[in-house]
Amino acid sequence: MFISGVFLKGPMQLGVEGAAVYAKKLKSVKFQATDAQGWWEKTVRLMVIRRGSSTPEEVANVHYAVSAAKPPSKGTVKANPSGIVDLGDYETAYMEMTIGPTAYEFDKWCAGCPTVLRSDDPGTSDRFTIDGRSVAKGTVLNIFDFAKCDETSSQAWEDGGGGLPDIHYKLTGYCGTDSTTVRLIK
Repeated sequence: MFISGVFLKGPMQLGVEGAAVYAKKLKSVKFQATDAQGWWEKTVRLMVIRRGSSTPEEVANVHYAVSAAKPPSKGTVKANPSGIVDLGDYETAYMEMTIGPTAYEFDKWCAGCPTVLRSDDPGTSDRFTIDGRSVAKGTVLNIFDFAKCDETSSQAWEDGGGGLPDIHYKLTGYCGTDSTTVRLIK
């Protein structure tokens, strides 16, 4: 027998060893509203797309309501639901912020600004702050990069009308195993 430049007399046993684990997957989240400001109403939503579907579904949100038709720029903020949300069986997830319907002088202060921002949109990623760090424009944010297993992330979004983030919340991720994804570890 000839193996890689070596002649052998008689049989030789070869073996292969390996190990695999199921990948961890975000199974549930908890939103905690912490602060908000601004002249414009806004809602941050966690959206999922279920397996076999192309339609996004909202599973949780943080909503900021303006307290007056004109400034001052403080209002109320709350998470819905306020507890832990089971994400169910989904294929992908992203965050979305919608501005309005109450948007005092929006066109004056933010002419041409989008009213829907997404975490996976590189055109507006620079309005997103994660754990005190601003995200660079041109970045495509994968929700799994900041909604980590058993960790809490402090996040804030600027709607486009000023320099300071307007809506602040914490997101805690809880994970389980994903039986559809296996990772080779050895």
